[in-house]
Amino acid sequence: MKDLLIKISRLILEMFGEVVVDEYKPTVDIPSPRDIVPNENIAYNKAKKTITIKGIRGDIWLTTVSDTNSMDPVMDYGHTCILTSDFNHEDLVIGSVVVYWNGERDIIHRITDIGDDDEGRFYILKGDNNSQPDNYIVRDWHIHWLLLGVIY
Repeated sequence: MKDLLIKISRLILEMFGEVVVDEYKPTVDIPSPRDIVPNENIAYNKAKKTITIKGIRGDIWLTTVSDTNSMDPVMDYGHTCILTSDFNHEDLVIGSVVVYWNGERDIIHRITDIGDDDEGRFYILKGDNNSQPDNYIVRDWHIHWLLLGVIY
């Protein structure tokens, strides 16, 4: 009986030009960056209204991104990106967001594939909002910064 009522409801909605939404289907799991900063290394001081990140040894770069929309909706022009130079290339995974030098400028994109060839390890990167991967074979020596977080 329930199935018949659902079918009748759909037919009525279709007759009046309403959109019929299928049942919920879970989304696909997209690789995320690995945890870089353990929770116990992040402290908020309520009195001073400051956030402290302990255990970062390398340089920190606070920057924004160019207004290209390539990393929408994760980051956009005006958002503050927190990047570190303190990382091991061996720890980069599919899903990591990095800054690499393409020979002309820095690009901040997500690693979508990792491979090896005669020259060693390489990465394929893509902006989250781009339809195609970047046109560069990126090597370890091209990658200089790893994204820790974004402040909106």
